[in-house]
Amino acid sequence: MVQRQLPNPAELLELMQFKKPSFDLKKRRLESALTIADLRTIAKRRTPKAAFDYTDGAAEGELSLAR
Repeated sequence: MVQRQLPNPAELLELMQFKKPSFDLKKRRLESALTIADLRTIAKRRTPKAAFDYTDGAAEGELSLAR
């Protein structure tokens, strides 16, 4: 029979700590973005459509710099 070992509470302390709540919405949004696609989604929601389409449409080809 295998005897169970209980974890040391000091080892679990790091896992049981909670982050302090952030009331800054911009900071929370940006911290939740894990990929470039997440940042693009945030920008699409927050930026006016014309400005987003202008920069997003030519972003890969660097065409917006030539305009």
